[in-house]
Amino acid sequence: GQTWSPLQVVARNIAQGREYAVQNSAPVVDTVRGTGRIIVLYNKLEHSEWALAEGTGTSRICCSVSDDNGATWHSETDISAQVHRPGRWRVQRPTLGHAIQLASGRLLFVGVFTEGARSVFQSQNYVFWSDDLGASWTMGQAVPHIGLNEAMAVELENGDVMFNSRAYHD
Repeated sequence: GQTWSPLQVVARNIAQGREYAVQNSAPVVDTVRGTGRIIVLYNKLEHSEWALAEGTGTSRICCSVSDDNGATWHSETDISAQVHRPGRWRVQRPTLGHAIQLASGRLLFVGVFTEGARSVFQSQNYVFWSDDLGASWTMGQAVPHIGLNEAMAVELENGDVMFNSRAYHD
C-alpha cells in the first residue's frame, strides 16, 4: 500500500447511448492452480434496486479476467444465464467485496436475490461456483431464510464452507 497505480476502469455499462451502474464487484485470485489470474464478477443494471424489485428491468452478472495482476482486463462475459433465474428472481447480484477460492481450486461466490414482489429487505443468499476459473458456472440452493444480504464466505480447516450474512430481520 505504499504506492498506487492510476485509477483504472475495469468495466462499463453503456446501453442505448447512456452510461449505467456497474456495482457489487467481487474479485478472487487463483492461487491454487498457480495462474495468478484475477476473476472479478460485477452487476450491470439500468434500473434501480427498487425498480428491479417491482419487476422493471433485469439484473445481469458479468465476469472479467486479468492475467497480469490487474494491469489489463479482458474477456468480459455475461454469465447471468448460468447464475440467475430471470422472470423469477428480480434483484440479483454477487455480494460485494470478495469471493474465495477453495483448496480444491473451486471459485465460490455468494449471491443475493429477491423473488417476486419482495423488497431488497426480503432478499435471500445463495452460492454459485466455477471449477474452471470462470469458464462455466453452477448454482447451488438458496439459503431458506428471508432477509439476508451482503454475505462473506470462508473455507474452514475441515473443508466446510461457512458464510456470515447481514440479516435485516432478527
